[in-house]
Amino acid sequence: MLIDTGASYSILNMTPGESGLFQTCEIIEISGPNGQKSSVPFTGPLPFEIGTAKGSEKFGKMEMNGKPGILAISTLTKMGVVVDLANQKLLHCPQSDAPVIPASHRVMSVKAPELLIHPEWEPRVKRVTEQFPQVWAKNKLDCGQIDTVVVVKGPDPPPQQQPQYPAEAEEGLWDTVKTLLEQGVLVEQQSTSNAPVWPLRKADGKTWRLTVNYSALNQVTPLRTAVVAKYPDIMAAISRGSKWFSVLSLTSASFAIPLHPESWHKFAFTLRGRQFTFARVPPGFHNTPAICHTHVTRMWEKISHKESVLSCAGDILIHTRTKEENLEVLAEVLEAIQKTGFRVSPTKAQLCWKEVSYLGVTLGEEGRSLEKQRVELIQKVSAPADVTTLRSFLALVRFSREFVEGYAEKAAPLCKLLKKDTPWEWGPEQDEAVKTLKESVARAPMLARPRGDRPYVLQLASMGMGLRATLAQQHGAHLQPIAHASRLLTPAEQQFTAYEREVLALTWALQHWEYLVGSAPVLLRTSRAPVRYLLSAKEGNSPTRCPRMANWVLALPHKDTPGDAPEPSAGSYGVVISGDRDGEEVQEMKPRRVPLFESSISLAEAKDRGYVVWFVDGSNYHEDGVSYTGYAAVNRSTGEVVKGRCLPHSIQAAELVAVTVALENTPADQPLAIFSDSGWVVRAALEWLPLWRERGMQSADGKPVTYAKKLLYLAKLAEQRAQPAQIIKVKAHKKGTEEAKWNKEADAKAKQGAKEGQMWKASKISENGPLLVAAGRNRESVDLQGLQAQDPSVRELAQGREYKGCKVWKDVSGLVLARRDGADFPVWVVPELVRTELVALAHEQGHLGTDKTLARLQGAGWWPEMREDVERYVSNCLTCAANNPDAKTTKALLGHQRISGPWSKLQMEFIGPLPQTAQGNKYCLVISDTFTKWVEAFPARNNTASAAAKILVEHVFSRWGVPKEINSDHGQRFVGEVSKGVCQALGIKQKLHITGHFQKPDSMEGPNQTLKTALRKLVNHQRKDWDQKLPLVLMALRGAMASHVPSPQKLPPARDPKLLDHWWQRGEPPDELQPRVLTDRWVQDTLRTVSAMYHQLASVQEANIHKIDKQLGALLRPVEWNMGDLVTYRGVREKNQVLGPQWMGPVRVVNKASPSMYQVEIRKGAKRQEKWFHSSQLKAWKGN
Repeated sequence: MLIDTGASYSILNMTPGESGLFQTCEIIEISGPNGQKSSVPFTGPLPFEIGTAKGSEKFGKMEMNGKPGILAISTLTKMGVVVDLANQKLLHCPQSDAPVIPASHRVMSVKAPELLIHPEWEPRVKRVTEQFPQVWAKNKLDCGQIDTVVVVKGPDPPPQQQPQYPAEAEEGLWDTVKTLLEQGVLVEQQSTSNAPVWPLRKADGKTWRLTVNYSALNQVTPLRTAVVAKYPDIMAAISRGSKWFSVLSLTSASFAIPLHPESWHKFAFTLRGRQFTFARVPPGFHNTPAICHTHVTRMWEKISHKESVLSCAGDILIHTRTKEENLEVLAEVLEAIQKTGFRVSPTKAQLCWKEVSYLGVTLGEEGRSLEKQRVELIQKVSAPADVTTLRSFLALVRFSREFVEGYAEKAAPLCKLLKKDTPWEWGPEQDEAVKTLKESVARAPMLARPRGDRPYVLQLASMGMGLRATLAQQHGAHLQPIAHASRLLTPAEQQFTAYEREVLALTWALQHWEYLVGSAPVLLRTSRAPVRYLLSAKEGNSPTRCPRMANWVLALPHKDTPGDAPEPSAGSYGVVISGDRDGEEVQEMKPRRVPLFESSISLAEAKDRGYVVWFVDGSNYHEDGVSYTGYAAVNRSTGEVVKGRCLPHSIQAAELVAVTVALENTPADQPLAIFSDSGWVVRAALEWLPLWRERGMQSADGKPVTYAKKLLYLAKLAEQRAQPAQIIKVKAHKKGTEEAKWNKEADAKAKQGAKEGQMWKASKISENGPLLVAAGRNRESVDLQGLQAQDPSVRELAQGREYKGCKVWKDVSGLVLARRDGADFPVWVVPELVRTELVALAHEQGHLGTDKTLARLQGAGWWPEMREDVERYVSNCLTCAANNPDAKTTKALLGHQRISGPWSKLQMEFIGPLPQTAQGNKYCLVISDTFTKWVEAFPARNNTASAAAKILVEHVFSRWGVPKEINSDHGQRFVGEVSKGVCQALGIKQKLHITGHFQKPDSMEGPNQTLKTALRKLVNHQRKDWDQKLPLVLMALRGAMASHVPSPQKLPPARDPKLLDHWWQRGEPPDELQPRVLTDRWVQDTLRTVSAMYHQLASVQEANIHKIDKQLGALLRPVEWNMGDLVTYRGVREKNQVLGPQWMGPVRVVNKASPSMYQVEIRKGAKRQEKWFHSSQLKAWKGN
């Protein structure tokens, strides 16, 4: 039974079981009518219902007539109203004038809150928790309150419109608001700001969560710089030896942090027509995580074991080696929380356990694994049916990516469905991806915690479209993974070679796990060996000159990662390059292969250390039309000079031979230093030669390496040496140094050797076996004399001696040579059999034009009619015809526009934006009559379609009549729905063209440009009243005499002449014509005058057509084609075919409609198609 006081105290009889549902929050002393006091335990605010009324009260537990009950207290206690417990009545306090409210009987029900019941902790843990009773939350919203107040800086956000949300959510939201009001989290307050409420349905599908969208506030509020702890950093901070863990969860940590009252209005929202605002830091504010993390971590500053405490927002982890340490740290943490004012949820506390659940993973002594509940949930999830369910599935699985090897590639078929403008097409590939991910999660291994006393093992793989990396450590005979990582390759990275992908994977993996690896040793396990090059370059053993490689070296963490050092010292960094499988014991590091060359010594150091020093150089030059190529190697110590001739005629080949000679003439057991001014040779020996050998003397694009035989021979010589030879780059033609002196000497000897020395041949190295060269484009030698002997025309040329300014003769070897007038050296006379092939080789190297192709050929050979053959070949080249631009792009003539009369055809354009006037005008609509050149201009506030339509109807059509045609620039103001509707309703045909490119001769640029100039002058002087000066400008513009038409004022009002014979029926003649002129006579005179004026204007326009054509169109007349002519046509290229051919063909003209329209026949295999083209889209075909 309820004794209801209406407002002050209420007693509710309850059963003993029901009374236990309410937990004591505070003790309140209640005074009786005789002054007796009674201490009553009260709960916190609880929602209740009395009939249809709802509210929230604090309830006190008591006994009434020997039965347990609860007592409700409310605001009337402040009025001094007391209760007579014996008689169950309200009594008026003598000190107050408040009335006595009689009791009434109603049915009352109370919603018991979801109390947070303390779990059964073991005695030692319980003794620690009982020391801090105020730290434990009573319910989910019991968040406490700290002393620090947060001030939110920045301007106030503008009010936002409230979108509609489900009606069934409002009741649940209102209950939440009332509870938060009782807790002091919300206050009812009016504010100029207002954020929209957007409820979210909870997981149970019935209740709703109150969420407020603070995106507008986030945009105007500066972001705090405090860094929130991230999951990888927290996992890496857990020490390897930790065996005991405790987890504490703060209840609504942000609601415990008060906002300064001056900042409350920024967080306002509206519900049921009432405005509320947060008095505590709310979720949804972008600085909330940083504020919470700052205040939580600040609690650990004064505890003695802060290295054992980790926190992420409101989730706290204590990790220690022993249980005693864990209890000790737990007591310090609880004390700090209680002093600060936060509350801890007792139901979520995991105290002194060997295995706990934290941040979605299970932590234990050996490492971390996925929570069983998460694994089971993923297995139960059905296949996604749309984009929304797919996002939910990927969000659920993505958390497990570090437990799944190759996650990025496995999830790629699903992720591609989330791309923009991608249709939803679920197929077998997606089903297989879902199945694979579920199986991978189910088999996810436990990830070991890293140990700082052991080296890390890094396994890399670049397979398919992605990169994979696994970080592990050796535990006994097996490797245990610490983390997996993967990502997809970008389109640019997919073009990398396999070697470049391996190096990219190494750089990315070391950067990704830099926070975890730190300065610990790293052992690299990869299926390929090329990464050794990058690591050796990082050590400085050889320079990294490739820009991409240099960037990767700079991007590596600042730590040493040498390739595979033979005997790594303690604490040094080593890399194992291996293809072993997982689970096998890591083998000891293999000794590093000695490099072929090094570059780490100067000339002074070489002399001091007793090196054999050679200065080498090569030379290639022409003299009297003869090519000379030679090499030289000068021994600085002994003065010995080795020089001679070599082939082919190339400066690079000569330099390469010079280095080889230095190696050949130095014993293998003596240290050697070679100085060369050839950057190509130095880089080839240091960087490229090891890579080329691993690829089988193939370049990165798969082509055979030039001078492969010489390079392989050089490598064989270098491998025989006891220690790598030094090869150093010196600056060419530099004076004043010893290096320059010896380099100049080597250059002079090389030039001598090109003429006087013996031909160089490689020495045989029988002990090392034959030298292998990859299959390439090595051409067999050609019998030039035999080819010339087969061509009678060549023999005739040799007999004639002279041919069109070219001297022809046969040398002592029998080869027919020719030298053009002014040429430096003779060339080979090319027989007819190979001329076409030679022209093709010269042209296809760059598809150059006739002159440039001819210039390339003239350095290799000569024959009569050489230019004609080159022109014929180039003109028949389909590749050039499809891609070369048309030198003289033809354009068709524009048709002449004839106007039937005044105001039958209008041109219009908006000018602006101009300076805003006092009336708010920023634009000027200019309308011109094409026939009379009459100009109208109207100020407007905007340039929209509705503004243009309004001006047309109110000021133009009503005054001058409806035109037959309107030309306007291409824009929304003349194409919008309003303008279209007006034109359709009035029967106007609307045409669009590009701004400023009107059809001749009725261009609007003339009057517009004049009007713009005048307005510009007005704006310079009167910036705010140009709309008032506009009539003066129009008056001057209308009065100006055009060069070929009469002044507009001399024309009668703009009406169609056909309608003038009916004009007299609508009114009478002007006063000055009455009564002297009869109406019919006046009409006839008007018709005659207007007709004569119209004919005058028409004749002027016809006379000006030829002049305009001569000025504007003479050079633009199209080329006319005849039936049967061969032409090429301009093709349409897609966005992704920018480099595709521009011109297609050749095709044949089969029909002609006009001088500018032609029909061509297009054949594609057996298919035949006829298409029409404008003459500007055709180009002459000069081939056969």
